[in-house]
Amino acid sequence: MIKVAICEDEAHFRKLIKEMLIKMSILLDFEIQTRSFTMAEELLSSMENGEATYDLLILDIELDGCDGMTAARDLRENYDYDGQLVFLTSHAELMQDSFEVGTNQYLVKPVEYPEFERKLSPILKNVLNNNRRLTVELVAGGFQILPLKDIITIQSKTLGRKGGVVIQTESEQVEAFGKMTNLYEKLEKYHFFRVHKQTIVNLEKIKTFDGEEITTTNRQTIKVSRNMKRQLKEKIMGIL
Repeated sequence: MIKVAICEDEAHFRKLIKEMLIKMSILLDFEIQTRSFTMAEELLSSMENGEATYDLLILDIELDGCDGMTAARDLRENYDYDGQLVFLTSHAELMQDSFEVGTNQYLVKPVEYPEFERKLSPILKNVLNNNRRLTVELVAGGFQILPLKDIITIQSKTLGRKGGVVIQTESEQVEAFGKMTNLYEKLEKYHFFRVHKQTIVNLEKIKTFDGEEITTTNRQTIKVSRNMKRQLKEKIMGIL
């Protein structure tokens, strides 16, 4: 399920954007939930105290009252919104400040479906990947469901015939049964890379790569296998 908020003061554009999103949900085979707003203040109000969360915001730049760019800054700075953001505008020159709010994505009105699909398809696929989960059997007993977006590294650990791994997430370290080969087969298509035989890394959690080692967002330093350096560089460049 992808949750999308559309903030647009013109009714026919709100309707058009919603229809195109539904068309894309059928094309990419995912469920979608949309909520529409006519003013940025309404959108901000819906997100106060975490009452509503959205994976994607489609936000008109030229709104009455609080304009779209101001609202986007507020969302990033005061509402801790770290989701995807796409602007709507009739004037592309207004987008020069968009990097300040962590996006360079925008649609110029009137929006045609081919351009909408071209811009939104990679964004929606990224959201779908971030919403995916990995279920693991815990060494301590039971099972745990881990959001892929929270996983930083997976490292092998000797735990008998079942095989074992240590999964480092943003908030905890999890010991689980599993074999690296099997896990990598599941995760490779979701921006994970096996930097050497013992370690799988979430590419989106790599902070630096100096050609020899990577540093992850939790300041973990990992040496990269000589045979994997070129592939890793290509993978990193591919998600930028």
